Amino acid sequence: MERPRLRLPERVRAGDVVPVRALLMHPMESGLRLGPDGGRVPRRIVYRIACSFEGEPLLVMDLEPGIAANPYVEFAFLARRSGTLTVVYTEDGGAETAVEAFIEVEA
Repeated sequence: MERPRLRLPERVRAGDVVPVRALLMHPMESGLRLGPDGGRVPRRIVYRIACSFEGEPLLVMDLEPGIAANPYVEFAFLARRSGTLTVVYTEDGGAETAVEAFIEVEA
């Protein structure tokens, strides 16, 4: 998997609602499509996206095979303190890709 992209605001103040945009470049193969050789393309999907802030869960999404390629997630959370935001993508077979960003919260 390619490294996921995170977009966060440049400045965050305590009490702000922080929008988070995450994009993962991924083919999301359902296992139903036929390849050039006539055989089925093996299933390869991201089935879970989990977001946390300093180890506290913010969002967990369980995806289905019908989801489009390159899953994009947008959510928001309330900034109370500085810390690390982590987004983990889990693929069939257990492979995980994670991206982290430190968020500095101004008083």
